[in-house]
Amino acid sequence: MSFETLIVKSPEPRAVDLRRGVRKSIRFDASIVTANGIATCQVTDISTSGCRLQLFKPLTSDQYLALEVKLVDSTGTLHFPLAQVQWTKNLIAGVAFIYLPDNTRQQILATLRSEVKPTALSRFACQ
Repeated sequence: MSFETLIVKSPEPRAVDLRRGVRKSIRFDASIVTANGIATCQVTDISTSGCRLQLFKPLTSDQYLALEVKLVDSTGTLHFPLAQVQWTKNLIAGVAFIYLPDNTRQQILATLRSEVKPTALSRFACQ
């Protein structure tokens, strides 16, 4: 009686979309506050769980920041007192909101419901 070892290779790992909720393409000017100081950027998409930033100065993964987004229609600003960089590539960064005040969440939801179509849907819901 002989025993053979069977080796099963798992398929290539797939990229997992960790974004939560509906994302919307936007173009809002913003300011970032980090331990290194203040910088300007643009928010290029947003959801209730995070956003994508077009940067003028690089950030690093896992870096914490505060974000203030200037709304185009002059209705004010969105304040994100605590967020964390999830990924960076060149001068683009994905940021997750760690703390999101309720009024800011409501403003994001109103923005998501406006006429521009969302860029992606999530299969992931938690936080």
